[in-house]
Amino acid sequence: MTGNLRMKTKDGEDRYEQTTNAVVGSDLVLALGNGPNAVALNPLASVGGAVTLKAGGGDDLVAVFLATIGGNLSLAVGNGANTIACTSATVGGAVAIRAGAGNDTIDTTNTVAAGGTTVDAGKGTNTLVPRARRGTVRLGPARLDARPASSANHASCSVSPS
Repeated sequence: MTGNLRMKTKDGEDRYEQTTNAVVGSDLVLALGNGPNAVALNPLASVGGAVTLKAGGGDDLVAVFLATIGGNLSLAVGNGANTIACTSATVGGAVAIRAGAGNDTIDTTNTVAAGGTTVDAGKGTNTLVPRARRGTVRLGPARLDARPASSANHASCSVSPS
């Protein structure tokens, strides 16, 4: 489809799936209410502009796999035991992932973001699989900064209290 796609829901279980080879020509904006929500951008799905997801409290599942996004990718989920997998995606802008309090699992394996990757996992016992080339990761009270070193195969990291 050409143009923007916007979806706004109320409380309850909400689902959005962009199937293989499906195209949104410009921006995709999802505003999902409280409840267990599921969002999937499946292999070879494409969004020409930015993707913005904001979900309320509840155990949310977000999967962005082998998708191409022309602009920024912003994923914000509320309190709950959330699973966010943004793997093997290509993002023309920055990736920003934020989760509320709860035990969250966040995986950014093999995602390439031209503008870097920022993850804030919120409070809780969180699991993070960072494979971003550069960006900032925040797991509760500590912060991990990763910046590209002189070689594309190396990164420098530092941990500091926030």
